[in-house]
Amino acid sequence: MKYLTLPLFLLIGCLSFGQFSTSILDYNNVSAILTDGGVLFNNAAISNAGYEIPKGSGQNVIYAASMWFGGTDVNGQLHLSGSTFQNGMDIFPGPYCTDYQYYSDPSYTAEYGSSIWSVSKDDIDNHLINWNQPGYTIPNSILNWPGNGNVSLTVADQLAPYVDVNSDGVYDPTAGDYPNIRGDYATYIIMNDGAQVHLGTGGDVIGIEVHLMVYQYATSDYLNDLTFINARVFNRGTITYQDFTTSLYADMDIGNPMDDFVGSDSVRNMMFAYNGDILDENNSGALGYGTAPPAVGIISLGGPLASSTYYTNGSAPGTADPNAAAEYWNYMNGLWADGQPFVFGGTGYPGSSGSTTIPTSFMLSGDPLGQAPLTTPWHWTEMDTDGGLTSNLPGDRRGLMSMPQEFFGPDDQLCYDFAVVYGTGDTLSVASGIGALQNRADSVQAFFDAQNFNCQQVTLDIVDPENEMEVVVYPNPSHGSFAMTVSEELTDLKIVMTDMAGKKVLERFEPQGGTFDFVTNSEAGVYVITVTSSRGGVTHRVVID
Repeated sequence: MKYLTLPLFLLIGCLSFGQFSTSILDYNNVSAILTDGGVLFNNAAISNAGYEIPKGSGQNVIYAASMWFGGTDVNGQLHLSGSTFQNGMDIFPGPYCTDYQYYSDPSYTAEYGSSIWSVSKDDIDNHLINWNQPGYTIPNSILNWPGNGNVSLTVADQLAPYVDVNSDGVYDPTAGDYPNIRGDYATYIIMNDGAQVHLGTGGDVIGIEVHLMVYQYATSDYLNDLTFINARVFNRGTITYQDFTTSLYADMDIGNPMDDFVGSDSVRNMMFAYNGDILDENNSGALGYGTAPPAVGIISLGGPLASSTYYTNGSAPGTADPNAAAEYWNYMNGLWADGQPFVFGGTGYPGSSGSTTIPTSFMLSGDPLGQAPLTTPWHWTEMDTDGGLTSNLPGDRRGLMSMPQEFFGPDDQLCYDFAVVYGTGDTLSVASGIGALQNRADSVQAFFDAQNFNCQQVTLDIVDPENEMEVVVYPNPSHGSFAMTVSEELTDLKIVMTDMAGKKVLERFEPQGGTFDFVTNSEAGVYVITVTSSRGGVTHRVVID
């Protein structure tokens, strides 16, 4: 068990005023605790880990995770939000108010005091079929989906993604509209960094609104052990950042938190953790995995990393938990907390035993299985014995991976996709689970790529009209005969219709857009039509009744 070090007044505030809400996502073999206070996978009520796998086992591989954001303004002033389980909150429930006074408005508290919404694909599919049928009751998960914001509180008009059946810009499930989610079950979280001062890092307010869609698939294969995260970050403020940086922090604890090793894999865009000895025993209430313990990793699915690092709980100042905004910013940009560069060898800190003077952006980037080095000329891992480059003892490690810096102006959006990957242990060795982790990382990246997810696909208000791919299917629902209109300027069309199990029902090729008639004798149910063209792809659900 780890312990929060919140100031007493802040702890009382959290407990008394309910500053964040929690939810559990456990639709597959994972049980993950989520909050709208910036921290994921942590049971703050009892200071316990909150990413349990296998579900029901009492064993966890992550103690806490969060996203850090930062950038400097035109005057060089740092603006930063960097919540962890240890510090005060830097990010808060609900959408961003352009007029600060509305955060204290009772209407805002009533509407957004809890900003976590969950919905299943089964409920959505049932709604698609029955929304206009007598006697149908819309489930609260669909009825209360936050598709539109309360503009009277100066929040954005469009919030959570939805399919707008009649294209009127208003989320109305009584008219057939429905949440636009990924996976078999999704939890949607909306947060902002402007509601209060940043007691966690002391960083200045950025002016961001953060949307997380955390989703799972329930399957009989490796997907059953995964959790996906889609993150969208909106600049709702007035400041332009030339160097905006987004990082994902994770305190990855394999059962017993005190005996872990970590590493980074720049080829797979992954940071990972594995047990530092062959037996993962119980420790202070944390249930260990025993022999052949697993490994856990977090992948950036949507693009390459700029850096990946680690630090150790209780280590020397400059290489331990950050305490001020500048130290968070250093970690986020490939430096130690005290500003020293990462270097190859040893612990990665200049002057440590076995270190070199060669800078690096990826810490401990060798392959723990002893295969070909991934990014360095050495076999540089924490378990290294043949290169003499490390002499680390297992410990309580924290990991951080950062995206490349980006321009981020008012009304801009940035988007990221991640997956939490689990590798089952298969040998009585320190690297038990690494092989399975690498294989699953490759499989989930291939799966994700095959979905043709556009990170902006799940939003309504940022599509460039000049590049929008217009596809309309009508009537929907139908009795099996329907038409499709595709923008005439689109060429090289491929139209594929599948059932919900992925079985192909029809396929059609057209040289150019237009209006096309379709007739199918398929059974009643929900089907997916995917249209790809020279400009990209679009997916629609259609209902045969």
